[in-house]
Amino acid sequence: MTGTATITTAYARFTSCSGCQLMLLNCEDSLLAFAHQISLQSFPLVSSAITGCDRVDLALVEGAISKPEEVARLMELRRQASFLVAVGSCALTGGVNSLVPGERAQAIRDVYGETPAELLSFTPQPVGRFVTVDFAVPGNEQCGACPENVPDKYRAPCDRHDQG
Repeated sequence: MTGTATITTAYARFTSCSGCQLMLLNCEDSLLAFAHQISLQSFPLVSSAITGCDRVDLALVEGAISKPEEVARLMELRRQASFLVAVGSCALTGGVNSLVPGERAQAIRDVYGETPAELLSFTPQPVGRFVTVDFAVPGNEQCGACPENVPDKYRAPCDRHDQG
């Protein structure tokens, strides 16, 4: 980033394993270069404190959307964010959760037993099916040890913010 403006940032997790958050945080040495320019409003794996605000410059979204309340939460986040970044395979494609073959309700009963859970969820969908995604960080670039280019993928929307 070229400027010194603070970028208000929120990290939202939907239907996912939190692996993308963890892999990003494992890049701590690389992230230090621009950490002082970010004001975290929400980042569940970093802190349980939520400072809250009506607007954020950058929303990082992890996970697929699989429940009506997630759709509502995502749409509200999109209204609040100048830039929305879909992070990882689940946010971009629906992830492995969307690959359940056959009857979804039966698969849910097989895993969870008799429960009305199947009535409260639908096949996981990519974030882009519901809102405009401004930038994407593919999950396969985050797997394993921290590649040098991952922090740059997060920095790109920040650079766009500085350019106005």
